Amino acid sequence: CKTKESPWICLFCGSIRCGRYVKGHAKNHYEELNHHCLCLDSAFAVYCYSCDEYIINDSKDNKIQKIRDCLQSNLESQTDEHDGKRSSEHICIEPLRKTIRIDGERGSTSVYQILGLKNLGNTCYLNSILQSLSNIDSFSRYFKMFRSLTDSNTRKVKHGHNTRGQNDNVCIVDELRKVIAGLGGISGSPYYSPNSFLTAICKLIPRFRGYHQQDAHEFMRYLLDRLHTELCKMRAPYYGNKQVSNTIVTTLFQGSLLNEVNCLACGINSRKTDSFLDLSLDIPSEFTSRRNKSISDNDISICKLTDCLSSFTELERLEDSELYYCSNCSKKQLSTKQLRIKSLPRILCLHLKRFRWSSYIRKKLDTYVEFPMVGLDMRPYLTLKKVKHTINDRSIYDLIAVVEHHGSGYGSGHYTAYAYKNGWYNFNDSTVSLAKEEQVVKCKAYILFYVQHE
Repeated sequence: CKTKESPWICLFCGSIRCGRYVKGHAKNHYEELNHHCLCLDSAFAVYCYSCDEYIINDSKDNKIQKIRDCLQSNLESQTDEHDGKRSSEHICIEPLRKTIRIDGERGSTSVYQILGLKNLGNTCYLNSILQSLSNIDSFSRYFKMFRSLTDSNTRKVKHGHNTRGQNDNVCIVDELRKVIAGLGGISGSPYYSPNSFLTAICKLIPRFRGYHQQDAHEFMRYLLDRLHTELCKMRAPYYGNKQVSNTIVTTLFQGSLLNEVNCLACGINSRKTDSFLDLSLDIPSEFTSRRNKSISDNDISICKLTDCLSSFTELERLEDSELYYCSNCSKKQLSTKQLRIKSLPRILCLHLKRFRWSSYIRKKLDTYVEFPMVGLDMRPYLTLKKVKHTINDRSIYDLIAVVEHHGSGYGSGHYTAYAYKNGWYNFNDSTVSLAKEEQVVKCKAYILFYVQHE
């Protein structure tokens, strides 16, 4: 089809065809010739169409790595010596230019390019989260205001980490600043390469090394926790109450839950408040027994996001194996438990628990969950006292970004993201394309990012 987007190389015959998220010619090639099932994608990761998964192992004589080295050598030989950028024949798409708002979450007042992120070998989980977070203006603006922290006095605390016997100083705040600045700048390339960011993450967490697929939600939680920890040590600008160690992370993402346990023997209530950066929601069992392959507006059996929220906050009776120790009765008793939201965050992050253990493997729940693009009302899930004092606008949320997982396995598949920039865009690693609301609504969301209604 002569497209330059997402080239995939067949490792059996060497033919180059586009990936499944362009026109799917590489997959068509496999369907025509079943034994031609192994392909090398544009990030040099190996995918098997027969297994429908990425392959980590190489052959005994390292044939795949030799092919990678050869291709890398050819790419480097075609590098433009004048400006250090790759020649145009290796560019996937022309950089998109779009007017976007810089003083709010949705709207338009300033212009910059909309860039993709290069896949560095099964790093789509990382790219999808970085694109989602960078499109939250209040979050990205904060990191853009930092100067380089590499040799700055701002970085007062060194972060020493033992990695393979070496003591490395790693600053994720500075690495994220570089990524956000790179995505927001003017570039001749259609994508930014997060090499330095990935290297820093791998130094801190060894399991992120290599070509293994990782879980996007686990990565996001680690990233937010790490950013908060570093900003606290740096004594970065406080937000909100100065008596509390608030950072941009807790200011935007942190809410609180009221955990109430009621002893059925004596009726005594035990209440505890816990903070959260995101809510992990189960998909109700009545919707997981079947797979919603067709999506119809009139299908009343479709699971809705509000069903997941209601299930999260409903009153439940604890099992006999989970007996609650009642301080009043001085022994374990049957009890009920209920979670309610005590305070809402500015950015509401909802994680749908699509992966569940079955025997010895984690299976994916492919159930479609319908979610609102605008006007998500969180008042039904608040504590009664909070409902009376909550301003309506602060409990209404609009969608700003979605992370979607494609594939059937926990350690395989592919992550993409949708994000709002005065219009919806699809971020598929280095490829960025315009998206219609109908596409976003029909995706099988894994992580949803909502902002308080303006």
